[in-house]
Amino acid sequence: TASPLEISASTLDAAVLNSAGAINILQTAGNLNVTNATTNNGNISVQTVAGDLTVGTTVSAGAGAVSLTAGSTGPSPEHLLTNNGTVTGTSATLTADRMALDSGTIIVGTGAANVVTLRSFTLNRAVNLDNTAGDPAGELRLSQT
Repeated sequence: TASPLEISASTLDAAVLNSAGAINILQTAGNLNVTNATTNNGNISVQTVAGDLTVGTTVSAGAGAVSLTAGSTGPSPEHLLTNNGTVTGTSATLTADRMALDSGTIIVGTGAANVVTLRSFTLNRAVNLDNTAGDPAGELRLSQT
């Protein structure tokens, strides 16, 4: 696997690859806002080491998979993955200790392999599926409120 392109910027305006190659971005210093990451049938991986990750408009992998990660560390916990746009691929894995997904769309198709996976970044973190209002620290709450 190729090493990721490591960046230290707060905004990724356009990472567009007009071929079947992969896009692999690692934000090493804080939060990252992605406004466009597109490839023709290659995998897309965008992650922060310890910072919030926001999808502003489009992350499109065509027939590739999408992986979005808002990383957290001991001194910098509770980072948020926000989807305000459209994420498209054959599968999508979203990883963060907190998520805000209500303003965006995730499209992966309808086949048995077309799966959306939502998981916490921190090991053994509680994941709650409920409609309780609020966003408590220490758990990944997925609700429709």
